Amino acid sequence: MLAFINSGIGNISTTSDQVIKTWQDFIAELMRLKTLVTPMNTVLRIADTIAQSGAEQWAKILVETPVTEVQDPLTPATWFDTWQWKRRSEYLKMIDGRKELAMLAEKRVLLDQDLKHAFSDLVKVKTFIGLHLNMTERVQGALMRFVSAIGKIGKGTGKRAPRHKRDAYRAMQDCYAGVPCWIMPTWRISESLPSEFGAFDLVIIDEASQSDITALPAILRRKNC
Repeated sequence: MLAFINSGIGNISTTSDQVIKTWQDFIAELMRLKTLVTPMNTVLRIADTIAQSGAEQWAKILVETPVTEVQDPLTPATWFDTWQWKRRSEYLKMIDGRKELAMLAEKRVLLDQDLKHAFSDLVKVKTFIGLHLNMTERVQGALMRFVSAIGKIGKGTGKRAPRHKRDAYRAMQDCYAGVPCWIMPTWRISESLPSEFGAFDLVIIDEASQSDITALPAILRRKNC
């Protein structure tokens, strides 16, 4: 109507009868639209309620899409049943805790592993502290000499290797009784530990089924095997 007023009225190519007819058509259309205000406000109010209930896309389509058929496809006879089914479906998804349970289970495994590592480290530290408190200065010094001599032996092929082996053996004689557990390969036992029968309460041979005569020096130094 505003465009017609700006460009149609006063235009020399438009007759007065055309102006009257066009304006009457505008008025008729305006009156028709005014009759649709109340139904449209109802549509807007209901669509707003639907949107606030969680169906924003459906509400938008209800407002913007005109009805072109006798049966409105946006509001079928089963719409309420469909609505209730969707609400229940979304509620079940909302309270479904499987993903959270899986995350908690994974976190529990990691925490359990950390706890095991921490407990293992604690046992090691307490063992070392207990050994240190129970060791005499003589045993501590002998251990330091033993570690130093073993490090100097290396592969045992150097010309000074026999002397370092003797130093390690002498140091071992002074300290082996002060350490409750020794772990070493079988080939190093004879050159490191005193040659005494039953020097240790217990000897454990790893992969004993694969051992040969070289394990005999370890076996002879045990009270139990």
